[in-house]
Amino acid sequence: FLVLDEADRVLDVGFEDELRVIFQNLPKERQTLLFSATMTDELRALHELSADKAYFYEAYEGVKTVESLKQQYIFIPKDMKDIYLANVLWKMEENSVRSAIVFVATC
Repeated sequence: FLVLDEADRVLDVGFEDELRVIFQNLPKERQTLLFSATMTDELRALHELSADKAYFYEAYEGVKTVESLKQQYIFIPKDMKDIYLANVLWKMEENSVRSAIVFVATC
């Protein structure tokens, strides 16, 4: 998987070259997910570059998350985030949870 949240903002801050390197070095057989509240020409170009059959989600007002989706968030001290993430993923595996998407701030 490759997931880009706020994909339009990633382009606004000038990560185009870095994204090209990422796309070139990831396996071709992957699922790519681009999320954005707005559609721009640059984002359309990124969508074309990202992969064959990339999924693009554009948010519309009034759209809600399905009730069966379990969402959680945790506030973690910055210096502890790696160990907390490892622990959460370990607990998920222990409970037979096999997939998750983890959103983090820009590095």
